[in-house]
Amino acid sequence: MRILHVLDHSVPVHTAYSHRTLSLLRQQRALGWHTVQLTGPAQGKVETEDRNRDGWHFIRTAPGPGWLPPLLLARRMARRIRHAIRLARPDILHAHPPALNAAAALWAGWRSDVPVLVELQGGAISMLDNYAARAAAAVVADSFALRGELLRRGVAEGRISVVHPAIEQPRPAIAPWPAYLPGRGDPLIAYAGPLEERGGVHLLVTAMAPLLRMYPALRLVLAGSGPAQAALMGRATALGTAVIFAGKPDRDEFGAICEAADIVIFPALPTVSLAAARKPLEAMAHGALVLASDTAPHRELVDHGRNGVLFEAGSVDSLADAVAALLAEPACMQPLRERARSFAASERSWEAAARSYGPVYKRLLEDVAC
Repeated sequence: MRILHVLDHSVPVHTAYSHRTLSLLRQQRALGWHTVQLTGPAQGKVETEDRNRDGWHFIRTAPGPGWLPPLLLARRMARRIRHAIRLARPDILHAHPPALNAAAALWAGWRSDVPVLVELQGGAISMLDNYAARAAAAVVADSFALRGELLRRGVAEGRISVVHPAIEQPRPAIAPWPAYLPGRGDPLIAYAGPLEERGGVHLLVTAMAPLLRMYPALRLVLAGSGPAQAALMGRATALGTAVIFAGKPDRDEFGAICEAADIVIFPALPTVSLAAARKPLEAMAHGALVLASDTAPHRELVDHGRNGVLFEAGSVDSLADAVAALLAEPACMQPLRERARSFAASERSWEAAARSYGPVYKRLLEDVAC
């Protein structure tokens, strides 16, 4: 099976996007599938074909002049895809976000009679996303919430599959015990992520007052930055040294926090967001005990009472009660941590993600054969 992956950009541009797609490509090749890679104008000025990028061959699309509108960029990209189709003879075109890639792949696929799979990730669905999803032979969504939205928009149910986000298994934390953390043995809870209103971090700070009456030595670490930081610092003033603002952690520091904290909390407010929950998954991969609000993205990740705990989104009382209940039963914590780590390693690995595309590709090829 030969798959032409249509990408926004790739290494040597180092982003979460480029590293995630490269991880997927590695695992698909490990399964014996032949992959060809093409990047769009967002890659920037590069050689026409990049044959020596860490052993990978990337077919590149020249960016063109800066004034070129998106649809003309898509047409330019479609011509490159048709060139790649003539060279590689793929069985399937797999268009990764953003929607510009999908538009280019659809134009090229129609003219070359190659089926197109469009991949969408949570967030606002643009008119072009909607068009691409309805026009593609198959659609992959990264959450059931996004799948439901696509169904509401008229995409045929049989053409939508869900492949959840995957994660690289983290190496053991090598960062030393951060100096801002309290001494080992004292109860510690943490939040890691943007400090913004929709993250619900203010609920966590508010819940500290009743929790401190039960656990005077309890400390809360807020590892992140964002527009709500000043308001949160003002709200935390009355709590003295119980709330620690650690700033945005690097990768190793995030791992150290996850391993040091008794509970890592994600208190996002009730939301209609279609985005998959990535940060809680990272914490689970580090073996953290994750306590999360019962929003749709969190429910797709946390199996309540098995690999983590959920509480009522937007409720300070529910949050405080859940923290207190967990701290009161320390023997329950380790099994939750172990199952969280096992879940991330087995069900959300890149190998599992790569295998999930197999049935989707198979259906596409069967449809073509018919």
